Amino acid sequence: DWGLAKVISDAGPVDEEDTKRDGASPAKWSPSNSPETQAGIVMGTPAYMPPEQAAGQHGKQTDVFSLGAILCEILTLEPPYTAENAADVFRKSTAADLEEANARLERCHADTELVNLAKQCLLPSAADRPQDKHPFPVGRNFAVSIGYPEELLDSLPSLAVDGFTGVSNVSIFSDIPEGSTVLDLGCGAGLDSLIAAKRVGPEGKVIGVDFSDSMILRARKASIESGLNNVEFHVAEAENIPVEDGVIDIILVNGIFNLSPVRDDIFNELARVGRKGGAVYAAELILIDPTPTETVCDLNNWFA
Repeated sequence: DWGLAKVISDAGPVDEEDTKRDGASPAKWSPSNSPETQAGIVMGTPAYMPPEQAAGQHGKQTDVFSLGAILCEILTLEPPYTAENAADVFRKSTAADLEEANARLERCHADTELVNLAKQCLLPSAADRPQDKHPFPVGRNFAVSIGYPEELLDSLPSLAVDGFTGVSNVSIFSDIPEGSTVLDLGCGAGLDSLIAAKRVGPEGKVIGVDFSDSMILRARKASIESGLNNVEFHVAEAENIPVEDGVIDIILVNGIFNLSPVRDDIFNELARVGRKGGAVYAAELILIDPTPTETVCDLNNWFA
């Protein structure tokens, strides 16, 4: 009832008692209907909706906006969007018209940290809202910092660029001949795979492998968006690569060895799938000095 989107199938259950209580009908929201919560393709209260939800879309950061909307209500006693009628409220949510809400937050005299948090959660762009902290660097800025050319990143889908993590620019420094078959082991969101796919050309092929279903899904979406037809992605463990023996010309590995306790098995797999005379380009964080005892005992340390 605070604008959290829910996808409801045609045959999905609708709580009729809740619907009656909220003054809603089991139909898709339209400006002519009640401003209260509506059940249908999207369920939510327009006065609390981010622009992407008003357009019928939903993601993790949609809920972040909704939490900001709740905080706005608590601090200012009003939701982010207010207007004389439901149609105007909906138009404001669609356009992310938050000027009035931000002004109210500035005037509410609440704790500055809370006000700033509410404003950050209410940012129109989902990518700009607060996100979970990652245990290692990710994204475009990090990719640029380790040597990926900005103009190349501009040409690739943001799904792959923003989801990138690694330890070096292996797909840039490696020698990848046109027409070769490339394995990107631990491909993540697919940045190195897509770069390699551009380099091998239409006669070549790139195979991305990662253990994470969500990363492979993201990589597949990015590949479709890129229009590249010479790349494929598979969910698998690094010690059990779904590739035949001796068919890979170039292997890219961007920082997975420290994450696995079965490194010997991974090296055996690389030897199995690699073609005789092929090449492996790998990057990883390594120790150059002995690790102090207190570090070895600290499970939060990368090299513990």
